[in-house]
Amino acid sequence: MSLITCKECNVKISSKADKCPHCGAPVKKKTSLWVWLIAAVVLITVFGGKPSTKTAPAPASVAPAAVVEQVNVEVKPPVVVKAEVNANGEREIKADGFIGCISETTFHKVGTIRSQGDGAALTAMLMPELASGRCVIFKQGNKVFLSDTKVFSGMIQVRPVGVTLSYWTNIEAL
Repeated sequence: MSLITCKECNVKISSKADKCPHCGAPVKKKTSLWVWLIAAVVLITVFGGKPSTKTAPAPASVAPAAVVEQVNVEVKPPVVVKAEVNANGEREIKADGFIGCISETTFHKVGTIRSQGDGAALTAMLMPELASGRCVIFKQGNKVFLSDTKVFSGMIQVRPVGVTLSYWTNIEAL
């Protein structure tokens, strides 16, 4: 038995728990890496194409509120994570400006507001999340560990080196 962090309230709970005893949120069981790899191979074989190699453009170095306007949070077809991994399993963020949120729900809300083009609402929603640490804006070269992958949604969960919290972000960040 190991301890994991509840995705909703960030309390440490047993990995064998079905739901968080603190907030009642269901605990999602992780799918093995082999299942994801097999699914990716099947998808590539079925669709007969190459995985997307498009990356989000690197925005200029600006204040966080302005960076929010430039972040690409589109949901894209499944792609295979092709990040360079060092011996410790660390990966690097490809470009500045990728947003990561502890809550998958918050990350979806950020993406929805971003796709609607409502910069004022995006800034109003994201600033308190950034200030509290529930969301972060990654910088190019940040070292992270891959925690989880949602192949069909284009999302990954990463944990920055030296940090105990994991954040949902775009698969293109790696």
